Amino acid sequence: MSSSTTLAGGAIQFVVLSSQASTWNFLKPKLTPILAWMPPASIVYGAPLTASQLHATASVAGSFSYNPPVGTILAPGVHTLTATFTPTDTTNYVSGGTATAQIQMLYAFSGFLSPVDNAPNVNTGNAGRTYPVKWQLTDANGNLISMLAAL
Repeated sequence: MSSSTTLAGGAIQFVVLSSQASTWNFLKPKLTPILAWMPPASIVYGAPLTASQLHATASVAGSFSYNPPVGTILAPGVHTLTATFTPTDTTNYVSGGTATAQIQMLYAFSGFLSPVDNAPNVNTGNAGRTYPVKWQLTDANGNLISMLAAL
């Protein structure tokens, strides 16, 4: 006759009853959750990170902590986001798994200025002639960008 009991830490204890009683303890290894994170769409400089960008998923219940966190405003360019996962069931699953994704912070191109943007007139020009072009960039709040960061 035999019986088994699950002990703290996921160990399993087997007790075999025969002419000589014996007890064996086996350590059940913890499982590693599967983490996934679809790359978020680019956002405009000046917009804070939200749950729309920080949306990693796991194969088991638990929670994520993100670096950088929700509300962070990143500089223009490409940034790596990191999510660290803690499962609800730490007895049977490994904690501390990470997932990464990249996000690009873009400037908002608000268009060309006159004389290029001269509606309702259609602009024409002669081949070989130089034409000045004026343009502007804005952040997520519509503020003009006067100093560009190197991307």
